[in-house]
Amino acid sequence: MVLVGLLWLLVGCASAESWKSRQEATAAPSAKIVFGSGEIGIWTMSADGSDKAQILDSDVADPAWSPDGKLIAFNKAVTPDEPESVDAHAISGVASMRADGSNIHKLVEATASEPAWSPDGNEIAITADSYIYVATTYGSDEYPRELTTGRHARDSSPAWSPDGNKIAFERTVSNNKSEIYVIKACCEESATNKAQPLTNSRGYNTEPTWSPDGTEIAYSHARLNNESPFVRTADIYKMDANGSRKTRLTPLESDDGCTESSPAWSPDGNKIAYVRQSTLHAEIYIMKADGSEPTLATRVEASDISIDWR
Repeated sequence: MVLVGLLWLLVGCASAESWKSRQEATAAPSAKIVFGSGEIGIWTMSADGSDKAQILDSDVADPAWSPDGKLIAFNKAVTPDEPESVDAHAISGVASMRADGSNIHKLVEATASEPAWSPDGNEIAITADSYIYVATTYGSDEYPRELTTGRHARDSSPAWSPDGNKIAFERTVSNNKSEIYVIKACCEESATNKAQPLTNSRGYNTEPTWSPDGTEIAYSHARLNNESPFVRTADIYKMDANGSRKTRLTPLESDDGCTESSPAWSPDGNKIAYVRQSTLHAEIYIMKADGSEPTLATRVEASDISIDWR
């Protein structure tokens, strides 16, 4: 399996607090942010950074809330020389657990990552072998089914539309270009179900995520550095669901070697959380959906973390 991801060589950057003083971030008491990486396991917290708790201490990644907020899906890749057992440290493929980290249950076998729940919770989109697949969350002999078939590309980062009809995803078509596409979730990519591009720009457009009302998609855009192709600066953008009105949300002061990635909408659609990453640590910020009032929620001594907010 090829686990698709954007690998950035990062340089140092100033803390985002230097360009915006800390604001108060609020959310409904039940609206928690989940975040994690292979370095730190999986954690949850309130949007203001309080009530932070580690719920799984294991080499896992890509946490994603179920629609009802009761479960968290995640993935774990087991190396060839690592024996698999029944404990949490040897889960391979995509699994789910309760919101407190208990009752771990495997959903999809190995060679799968980046889980994304359907709005009704009955299916889960995953990345496997460089394509997007869809599996049931209750088991079926017919699943997982292949959704995308871009034979000369790598597909990753699936995101289900709130109405359950479409899936947005990232398609990498060359070493220096990836775009956001959208496809109907009903059936395999074909002449009658063509994946439609929503972006077309030099660099990397990655990690699409739908607003709760389905009218907008937030994503990360990484520009190539003309002096060094290995150093990239990424920012958070959003666009209408049809690809129009692309708007940069993070400020110009972020052009300092940091990457800003992993956007996640608040349940009411009024805010967006994102990760600001340097070589030394990651910071989770909350901003209004128009990009104003960025707020530091927490700092994590880890790299390449991903977040979800449901």
